[in-house]
This record gives sequence, structure tokens and C-alpha cells, in this order.
Amino acid sequence: MTMKTFLSAGVLAGLAASSAFGAIAYPVAGGSVGQNFDTLAASGIGNAFTNDVTLPGWSVLRSGVAGTPGARDGTNTAATLYNAGTGSSFSGALYSFGFFGDRSLGTVGSGNAAAGEYVTALVLQNTTGTTLTSFTLNFRSEQWRNGGATVAQSAIFDFSTFAAAPVAADLTATNTAGFTAPGASFDLVGNVFGGAAAGAAVDGNTIGATAQGGTQAVSWAPGSFLVLRWWDDNHAGSDHGLSIDDVTFSAVPTPGSVALLALGGLVATRRRRN
Repeated sequence: MTMKTFLSAGVLAGLAASSAFGAIAYPVAGGSVGQNFDTLAASGIGNAFTNDVTLPGWSVLRSGVAGTPGARDGTNTAATLYNAGTGSSFSGALYSFGFFGDRSLGTVGSGNAAAGEYVTALVLQNTTGTTLTSFTLNFRSEQWRNGGATVAQSAIFDFSTFAAAPVAADLTATNTAGFTAPGASFDLVGNVFGGAAAGAAVDGNTIGATAQGGTQAVSWAPGSFLVLRWWDDNHAGSDHGLSIDDVTFSAVPTPGSVALLALGGLVATRRRRN
């Protein structure tokens, strides 16, 4: 006789929400983490998206409620679908924005409960064996849609470290404990707004492109996890289409510096023994 155990939908949802997110082990070959998102689909609606699989190390969570503009709603529902486009659609969703095979990862916030607001996160684990004291993050912010709002919109960047692999409760937009927001130079920016082109597509590779990023101090202990995330609010009125592209990440001490420090300690030990 066999016994079957049935779990309710609520229990299954709770288990899914408590599952840890995958991470990129840092350092990587070449010394820096890079992502150009060109593996994303260039066409189609409702393409499958799986956190840490479609884009290793990257996860996207949505609120799944008609969010309150200007407020951080609970973004703890995994995004499972994305649309490919050039900014012509006003539907709230996760997007692969771009022309042809040149893609970027973006979102359009919405009051629609099927979309809501979004958190896009990159998760990395420090496997250097030493505490890393700063990181450099550079990327291109792209705007692919002028939602028609009369003001600029942005997706706010912040970061934090976790001793254990983060779960949805750690990454949700409502959790700001321990997160640092370094300012506008790291945000996704939508500086094309209003005017005659309100509600129209924007060329995110030209007029909608902005170089973003910089260097930030951090205390990233060995074995711990660093979360870099962008929060795209359900803004008041129609939302712009904002995306991230051409990401590069590195941290110091660099892997080469760590090796030199270890060698220096070995030489010093040998000298003391002689």
C-alpha cells in the first residue's frame, strides 16, 4: 500500500516563495561578469522565462497586484513569461527589448494585477576566499517606450549582501533593510517623456540610451551573496519601457590581487621559518 501526500496550492506557493535563488560564482573566467541579454527571444509573446535558467544568475519578480504608484509593493511572484518587442506595446510585462538579435532585459510597470511592478535582480556569490571591499558595475540603461507621462521615470537600483542564498522575501521590493541605494547614476532612466511622441516607441539604442554605473564600497564576505536589483514601480499614469543591457561587473581585491596576497603571505611565512 502506498501513501500519497497532497499539498494545497497555498502550501506549494509558500514552498516556491521560500526557495533560494541561484547565483553566479565570483570570480569568473576573465575576471568580470558580463551579460548582453542577446540569448533572449527576438520575437514572440508569452515566451517562457525561468529565474536563474533563462539568464544564469538573473531573477525577475513581479507584484502580481494592482500596485500603488510610488509605493514598494510585494514583488514575490516569479516572472514566468516575457514578450519580445521594440517598445510599441503598452502592456505591462517583462520584455526582451531591442532590434533583431540585439536584446536587452526590460519591464513595463502596470496597474494590471497580471503584471504590477517588477524587481530585476542579479545574484552573485563570493568564492574568492577573502572579503571583497568594492565592486564596479557598468551597464547601459535603455528606454524603449515613451509611456506618455509628463515626467521622467526610473527603475531604482540598490544592493545588499546575504549570508545565505536569498529567497523571495529577501528580494521583494518591500524589503529595504540592509539595502543601499547609491543614487541616480545606477538607476535605469527614462528621460524621454511627453511631447508629440507620447505613447510611442523609443529607439533604446540611440536617443533612449544612457551609460550608467560606477564603483561602490561593499563588505562582501567569503561565501556570502551579493544582490544587485532594480525596482520598476507601477508609476502614476502610463509607464515607460525601461531595460538594462551590456552589463559588466567586477570586485576588488581582484582574483589576481588575491593570489598575490596569498603568495606574499606564503613568502613571509617562509622567511620567518628561516
